[in-house]
Amino acid sequence: MAQSEFEAKSPIKVENRGSVNQTLRRGETLVFDMASPNDSRLCHLPTEILIEIIKLLPSFSSLWSLINAFPRFNSIFLSVPFEIFEHFLRKETPPCIQALMRVALVARISPSWFADRRDVTKYMSRYKTFDHYFDALSERTKEPELALKVALVVRDMVETAHKIHAVAHACLDYYVEKSMTIKPECWHDGLPSFDHSKLGNQPEGRPIQPKPSGPPTYLEEQILIRLLWRLQVFIELRTANRQKNLEHWSEDNRRSIQIWFMDYLFHAFTPISNTQEMFRTYNDTWNPYCEKDQFSSLMEFVIHVTAGDTKLKPGLWELENFLKNLPPKIYDGCYHATCLPPKPISETRRGLMTTDDILPATVSIDEMIEKPPAGWRLHDEMVSDRRHHYSSVPFEPYRRYGFAFWQAERMANLGFDYHERPGFDESDAPKRYFVWHSVLRGVDMSSRYGHPHEVTQ
Repeated sequence: MAQSEFEAKSPIKVENRGSVNQTLRRGETLVFDMASPNDSRLCHLPTEILIEIIKLLPSFSSLWSLINAFPRFNSIFLSVPFEIFEHFLRKETPPCIQALMRVALVARISPSWFADRRDVTKYMSRYKTFDHYFDALSERTKEPELALKVALVVRDMVETAHKIHAVAHACLDYYVEKSMTIKPECWHDGLPSFDHSKLGNQPEGRPIQPKPSGPPTYLEEQILIRLLWRLQVFIELRTANRQKNLEHWSEDNRRSIQIWFMDYLFHAFTPISNTQEMFRTYNDTWNPYCEKDQFSSLMEFVIHVTAGDTKLKPGLWELENFLKNLPPKIYDGCYHATCLPPKPISETRRGLMTTDDILPATVSIDEMIEKPPAGWRLHDEMVSDRRHHYSSVPFEPYRRYGFAFWQAERMANLGFDYHERPGFDESDAPKRYFVWHSVLRGVDMSSRYGHPHEVTQ
């Protein structure tokens, strides 16, 4: 493999973020004083012990904090970057996100590894693995200068993981707060009949008071982190294409990665469901329509954060710039956040179980992350039921409350019951849709969303 394929995109800068205490959590709190990192007795321990200490850290964010705080730990990381990076991948990251992170890393180090767009998709979907790649990489980077360049790229990817972690936390916290402002209404027997075909013809129902559901769940967080790594892969491939490192791809493949239309980009890198490539169904997982709505939700958050100093439009280029220059409040806000997987259902919940409650013992955590969340599926169910004339109701009015990420329990606490399509009592559908319909009250569907009806009440 040519040396140029391992060139880092830019030199890595180790920033000193001030004389503050960085807290790294793993059951107990470990505090490192950044004021005098070289004087720490910890740094004088043997390298083998320090590597094991590094591996005790709970997340990429804590790893990034440590290697910035202590030059000794930074040097150790650069000496064995793949060993440490791979350890954290396997330790804290679901396999579906591991695959995306490896694709992003390889696309940054040696994009010529990917034969074409379809090949990238196979790696993203775990149909192909990188076992042979990393074996070859270790053999071809023995020259010290080249090895350091590759190590710096891996280090840079640790910071990217921290940034994605930070953005996911901040975005979901934003939508948790927004969700509590929703004002749905429910059906009651005293209401007169109304014409479902006219949005805005619905009478006022009984107000529903949303119940607080607490901070984002582990699953909700992983759903957004997966989306962000999908987008990071696109960013890496676009950069590689601009640097003329994808010249072995067809012109059509190269053009597809540069296209600005996100709908097309998600479709272009979605695996085809067939026996040769994937065992999962297209409608249940890797749904590009859902990913588009999740991306729009993410960019609405980005625009909210940057509204004071930029005129962002919801595109991949703007997201790339945002990730490069995160506001300090977001960048530093997730160092202490705990993102451990949930406990077994028997230890945490009593009562009726939904399919969204089932944990990896019976359903793969990857399936739970990759399939559309309950909030999006419920809307899709409503607009797919043509008996009640809601087929053209857009997702946008619901997106502002975070429905692109929410699971069944949070949706229920907001007043929106969800049941999987087979088995629920279809006679309840009008009452369930009534709640969804009530959110449109006061929204001008005609001017804002091109809907033929206008909500006037």
